[in-house]
Amino acid sequence: MKQVEVEPPWAIRELKQIIQHERAVRQQAQLAAEQALTAAKEAQRVVLELEQELDSKNQQLDQERKQADAAAQKAAKECQVAVLKLEKELDRKSQQLEKERTAREQAENAARKAVETTGSKDAPQSAKADSDKCSEARPKRETEELNVDDAVHSTSRAVSPNEITEKSSPLKRPHESTEAQSPKASKKPRGPGKARLKTAQAEGSKHKMSLQQARKTAQEEIEMRVEQRAKQLSSKK
Repeated sequence: MKQVEVEPPWAIRELKQIIQHERAVRQQAQLAAEQALTAAKEAQRVVLELEQELDSKNQQLDQERKQADAAAQKAAKECQVAVLKLEKELDRKSQQLEKERTAREQAENAARKAVETTGSKDAPQSAKADSDKCSEARPKRETEELNVDDAVHSTSRAVSPNEITEKSSPLKRPHESTEAQSPKASKKPRGPGKARLKTAQAEGSKHKMSLQQARKTAQEEIEMRVEQRAKQLSSKK
């Protein structure tokens, strides 16, 4: 019979330790592999989430870019329309201003011609009126003077010698002084003729002043209306 070799106890202990160590290493490796697998799965999940988020962000950015492009195109069209409207409005206002300026010049020319025509017509009329009034006053004054002279002559012819004697007496001297002053008093009718002449001259000068005042008032009214219209147009702009 063969003899069975029996290993010593220290060898058996070493073998058990080696086996236990290998088991522990294997368990640690398996645990590490499981952890790595779990980490890989987690990383893959995170990557998928990031990819999905990136895709959604890209889609959102694309939509925003499209909206921005559409808004920019719309704004550009609106700007073009607004510019065209402004150009048309400016052209219309410039034409209107040109028409108003032409109308104002025509009105000023017409007013100037009317004033000149009125002045040229009124000047001869006023001169004629003054001359007529003077000519009317002159015959009246001459007539009054002739009447006074006739009255004086008739009075001198009607006085008798007795009246002369009575007037020469001291008691009748007051009557003589009164009768002596009567020719001077009879010359007073010349005053109304002069007053009429002065009144006619004053009326002529007043008429000329009223024409100048009307011309000045018309010019001021035209200038005021032009300024008001210009202010309205500037405020509308």
